[in-house]
Amino acid sequence: MNYLEDIQKFVDDFEKHIEEMDIDQAIARIHISKYHFYRLFKAVVGLSIYDYIKKRRLTRAAECIIQSQDDILTIAMKYGFLSQEVFTRNFKKMFGITPGRLRKEPYYKIPNQLKPINTDSIILEVKALNGQVRVSEKIETLSVKLIGI
Repeated sequence: MNYLEDIQKFVDDFEKHIEEMDIDQAIARIHISKYHFYRLFKAVVGLSIYDYIKKRRLTRAAECIIQSQDDILTIAMKYGFLSQEVFTRNFKKMFGITPGRLRKEPYYKIPNQLKPINTDSIILEVKALNGQVRVSEKIETLSVKLIGI
């Protein structure tokens, strides 16, 4: 059983169905206990599933605000937020700017965007830890003279 592949399957499924994803059904398709998968996901990714999903939805909503002319309430509902107030509060907490201001300033560089997970990079890090990568050290000595009162 390869847990990294299971996480990647979940993330790929989520990215395809980001707007109407049912987490329990997606985990059931992986054939792992829901609670085990929650712990596994947090250990590997560093975020809980719910935090990951919320941040990815907010990131996609920000892209939608910039690229489309849909009103903010429609975008909030599309990405699973039950009210514009909740959406705006979470959006501002994550990006430091309100959705309305982002719409007025589309060239604003959005900080803290969360990109989709790619477990290939995690696999490379694990291989590096298992001795596949060699690191050499180089020590240099510098001579410094200080003059002053």
